[in-house]
Amino acid sequence: MTRGRGKHTVRAPEIKPNTAAGRDIGLSDRQSPDGSPIPGGKPHLQNPVTVRRSVPVPPPRPEFREFMAHGVQPADHTPHERAEAMRGPNSAHDPDPVFHGPGAAPPPPVPVYTVENPNSESTLMDWSARRFTLPANGAEPTHLVGTNSDREELLIMNEDASHNIYLSNTKAGVQTASSSMVVLPKGMTSYLKLPFKTDVWAVCADSGTPLVSIIEVFERNGGQRP
Repeated sequence: MTRGRGKHTVRAPEIKPNTAAGRDIGLSDRQSPDGSPIPGGKPHLQNPVTVRRSVPVPPPRPEFREFMAHGVQPADHTPHERAEAMRGPNSAHDPDPVFHGPGAAPPPPVPVYTVENPNSESTLMDWSARRFTLPANGAEPTHLVGTNSDREELLIMNEDASHNIYLSNTKAGVQTASSSMVVLPKGMTSYLKLPFKTDVWAVCADSGTPLVSIIEVFERNGGQRP
């Protein structure tokens, strides 16, 4: 082979340790024969590959079809099928009410909402005050207030410091001192609040003539007085 022919061939690269090309690929004369870069070192040991195993699931046992069949042959259905048949299909609507009383079923109720008239004025709380001098016990009782469904509450006070007063919702109750009678004590300093809408009769408990004050509280719709 002549000198001119050799200049057109490619020579194989020769990479030696401790050179720039050798350091690029990690080649070093300090490596041990088994490939460890540390002189005298050994390759690192690696853990073996772990194989994950699932817990074995045993085959399901057959369904119990004896006493749960309720008199039906077990071969006709399973307990799950019987429960589904008794429960029925799923539905998104409310169940219809069933009327079990005698006669025809009443019509379904219609919801009613009580609202205030938007054209009316605001509610007015009104009151009425009176004073009575009661007769002595044994005389004709005094009718303090009558039955009134518009009355919200009744305030009453015994202004006498020496005599008690008998109260009742009937005239005979204060005349005969029955069990329906109550005592309004003497020397009161504040009104007694009674949430009643019925009659109130009164008479002195002894021979005195005490003074009694009452206040009736009403609620008027539309701000109009009666």
